[in-house]
Amino acid sequence: MCARGAPLAPAWAGVAEKGTSPTELRGEWFADQGSAPNGSAAGVGSLFGWTGALAVELLADADVYAIDNRDVDGTPSEEDPEAPGSSRNLVRLKSMQQGPPWGRFAALWVCCTLASGILPGQSLFAELFADAGVFGSMCEEGRNACEDQFLVLTSIFGVGQTVAYGFSAPIGLFYDRWGAMIVGTVGALLCAVGLALVTLSVVGAAHGSDSVTANLFVLGVFVCDFGSMLNSFSFMGLIWHFPGKQTLVIALINATYQASALLPLALQAAMDSYSVPLYVYLSLWTLVVLGSVYVCYVMTPSQAEYYEQAKKVLGMPLPRPPADLKVREMVGKAWQVLRQHTPQHVASGLALSFGFALPGYYASMAAPYGQALFGTAADGERLAEINVLCTSVVGLAVGPFSGSIGDHFGLEVLIVLLVILTGLATVTLLLASWPAQILCASSLTFFTALFSIFVSRYLLLYSPPNRYGAVQGIYMLVVILISTPWSLGGVAATALLGTGLGAYTIPMLVFGLTGVVSLAWYAWYFRQNPPPQNPTLLPEDEVELAIRFGCGNLEEVMEVTHMSSRKELIRKLASTDPDVILSLMKSIDMEKMMELSRRSVDDILDNESCRRKRKRRKRRRRRLMLPRARSLQMWRSQ
Repeated sequence: MCARGAPLAPAWAGVAEKGTSPTELRGEWFADQGSAPNGSAAGVGSLFGWTGALAVELLADADVYAIDNRDVDGTPSEEDPEAPGSSRNLVRLKSMQQGPPWGRFAALWVCCTLASGILPGQSLFAELFADAGVFGSMCEEGRNACEDQFLVLTSIFGVGQTVAYGFSAPIGLFYDRWGAMIVGTVGALLCAVGLALVTLSVVGAAHGSDSVTANLFVLGVFVCDFGSMLNSFSFMGLIWHFPGKQTLVIALINATYQASALLPLALQAAMDSYSVPLYVYLSLWTLVVLGSVYVCYVMTPSQAEYYEQAKKVLGMPLPRPPADLKVREMVGKAWQVLRQHTPQHVASGLALSFGFALPGYYASMAAPYGQALFGTAADGERLAEINVLCTSVVGLAVGPFSGSIGDHFGLEVLIVLLVILTGLATVTLLLASWPAQILCASSLTFFTALFSIFVSRYLLLYSPPNRYGAVQGIYMLVVILISTPWSLGGVAATALLGTGLGAYTIPMLVFGLTGVVSLAWYAWYFRQNPPPQNPTLLPEDEVELAIRFGCGNLEEVMEVTHMSSRKELIRKLASTDPDVILSLMKSIDMEKMMELSRRSVDDILDNESCRRKRKRRKRRRRRLMLPRARSLQMWRSQ
């Protein structure tokens, strides 16, 4: 035991005093022993060195080796502020150990609410922009507002709502590559740029140049809401800072969407009180969002902090974040993560796609449906205002409560709530009563909040943190690709059925009934097929962790360390306790390590690649043989 542990002390000293990286240190060990890491012959001395360097590398991942960050003469050394062992990150680590950072969360919550874009209050923003003359060139000369103008604005918002969910895929890739801090800062900046473009279009409309500046409005809406989604997604950088309260945190994050729906009401009240044009308030809003950029930069966790906290909470080692934005590779890896539990994701995706159709249709058709249900255009405007108010009040009041339910009782309870809310909305939407419509709008608003909470929390259980952004983006993109044609079918049915009440009630009844049935079935399926306790690592991620031991996968690491429990191995690999890491190093079988050290890194990766290719060939042969087997079975039965 002493012989194994002896070489470790000078290795740590070298790192602490000279700042040598673990990779460089490992190279020095092999150089001293006359052997390279990929060499075919390795002496016992070099193997000791490899073991020592491996311990240092694991300690480096635990942020232990850089705690005393001083040179040999005792003076503080120069450091990279974003390095894992830097004083900045050590201060952050101490703050994480003191408890959940609720003050930091509150500051980011306010910034995210201000930078939520146009879409949350689209029902009222459409009227505000129409009154301001945006796309007024669509109307006959002399008219301030017309039906064609209103339809163009609502169409832009409707397309923007769909495209916004499609943004999830690239946003997830950006998040995985650059982390929450960069994504959130850039998102707030893009939101400010988009608001500036929208403001310019309103200024142009006010001065009779709408035909020239109207295109700025379209560009501004998309840029603004892409930035708002970037900024909102960066909030996930704090998700592991609140262990045991992830669902509550996700609910509070989603509540920023509901809170921002109050902004058009505030703008309308200010315009009525002070008779100031809309573009003045939009300019002030743009400046406020621009000021929030710095707050997002300071308060949002860095990628290193996110990984450190995730490792502590999950109790498992994590692969390093991607070094480059390789879109095809990152999307492929995210797709592999989803394919590991294909039946579960297909079931959830179909159920959520059918369930989300009714809330989306009701929100976009609130004004014309209210007019058809109650008889006047004023009633339609009133129903649209009720829908916006319900989005704000219900989302803020009930959303965090639902998050606490999810943390205490699990995701199954959230699915049951989705079934109940869809059924309640389906029953009340036909009633020409204001209390009934308030209840219907509140139910659908609550459904939308629970929908986002469920998806975010659900994918946390299946995706490793280094691939969470891409996995969520791909998953949401698939759900939207399924639900969008279904929802557009309802819009087409409304156009074909005419202007009567049935043109709205028939599609909504179909959406409601299919949503209740699909979600009720999924509640049963989820109970029969619960999610895993920890996210499953891809084979490539296991190779990245195992290659430090000269192994190709964690099973070989278990063989080298004489450990029979994979769970125990993962626990030790994830530990930040130096004693645990040393015990893992001392358990290494030297003869087995000698045998494995003769293989190069390329050989290890090639073996893993060949193993995956064999699996793919086997699946391909099975797919080809299945029709033949069925034909043979039918022939025998005849």
